[in-house]
Amino acid sequence: MKQWLRTWLFLAVNFPLRLIGLRLVTVHTPTRNFGEFFRHIKSCGLDFRSIIDVGIARGSPDLYSAFPAAAYYLVEPVPECGPALEKLRRTLGAQVFNVAAGAEDGELEFFVHPDISGSSKFRQWEGEFFDGSRRLVPVRRLDSLVPQTIERPCLLKIDTQGAELEVLAGASALIPLIDMIVVEVSFHEFRKGAPEFNAIVTALDRLGFACYEVIDGHYRAFDNALAQVDLVFVKPDSRLRQQKAFFSKSQAYSYLGAKETGGIPDSN
Repeated sequence: MKQWLRTWLFLAVNFPLRLIGLRLVTVHTPTRNFGEFFRHIKSCGLDFRSIIDVGIARGSPDLYSAFPAAAYYLVEPVPECGPALEKLRRTLGAQVFNVAAGAEDGELEFFVHPDISGSSKFRQWEGEFFDGSRRLVPVRRLDSLVPQTIERPCLLKIDTQGAELEVLAGASALIPLIDMIVVEVSFHEFRKGAPEFNAIVTALDRLGFACYEVIDGHYRAFDNALAQVDLVFVKPDSRLRQQKAFFSKSQAYSYLGAKETGGIPDSN
């Protein structure tokens, strides 16, 4: 289909869709959601044997369905999530920990939000009315929860509403065993003292991880600015980064409008 015709069709279809908050995009439009991303890496030959999920709230169904045979280590501090953790322990055979992951073992003051997923150790900029209910929860280093005999490849997923750097600090012995890290990052300091995008990327760079992909994301209500995305990090020598070219040879010829067995077309 000619480019101008496809552009016209998208405009025609998307105009009414915008009225109900929807938008049609191509399958090649960034970004993938979690289910699409996991299918992508499995198509590249990466199948995780161990998965450490920190900050699961009610669970991560796309992750569990993509890697049903993996050994799971699930960490979630909210006491109300105890029943959900127990269910996942039975259905996945997971090891579950109803604690916060942090830099040191101990306890911390935690603010539980009604939606659970927004719960955090950090206070909200909106004010105390938005902080949630205070709880005292136990804190453990990941190094003390997850055995260093885990099978690889290993995925670490972190969604902790600001405690990402502390989770990493408490996983120093595990870091060499981890092949991929998926971490939610914020473009604004939505919680007082919480790290933003640059701090997370810099910390993971120092730990020997390079950014591989952006997954999902959402906008803040205040001004519709991009609020958060999930970043995927892998080690520089990962199989996912071995190929440096943008095209395969046949794709490059096709892009130039030439047959692989022929020459490159004259630009004149």
